Amino acid sequence: MKRATLAILLLCTACTSLRYSAIATVPEDWPERRAALLELQHWNMQGRIRIRSSTENHLAKLNWIQRGDDYVLDISPPIGGGGYRLQGSTDGVIWQRPGKPPLQAASAEALLLEQLGWSMPLANARYWIIGLPDPAQQLDSSRFDQGGRLREFTQSGWQVYISDYHAAPSLPAKLQLTHQDGLELRLHIHAWRTDY
Repeated sequence: MKRATLAILLLCTACTSLRYSAIATVPEDWPERRAALLELQHWNMQGRIRIRSSTENHLAKLNWIQRGDDYVLDISPPIGGGGYRLQGSTDGVIWQRPGKPPLQAASAEALLLEQLGWSMPLANARYWIIGLPDPAQQLDSSRFDQGGRLREFTQSGWQVYISDYHAAPSLPAKLQLTHQDGLELRLHIHAWRTDY
């Protein structure tokens, strides 16, 4: 019995160290995984987001639907009421809040900065959130886990750290996005749908 318990503990320890140890070399199966993620153009994620800056700390529910270049982000307080919707495409973005006229802008980044005082590059983040650097931007650094999944990378002034993945589909469960100016976004993704 003691040997079985010891074997289980050793196995769990090995699994934990494999899960979190990051390597800088690109795994052999990364090109195949990258190609599969690039094909993932329609998805929906549901979870929470925490936004921290030097002056603010907010928690919200997040529902993000991505269909090619079109997206809808519903962000609402953790306990009912308020919230807003950000709906975008290559034609621009619309900001909607209950009981207020919609606002339109050419970019989501400018609109988020104007309305919330912080911004994130949604064009990049649509890739980051599925565990992939934006293919149109330079990648400054990257690290992978033993399973060939991206764990951390730096791109466009943002450090992206993926601390956990869902088993199926193998998409991120926990991410931390930190901008060089100190803004930090933490996402805890409860559910993914890729059959959109």
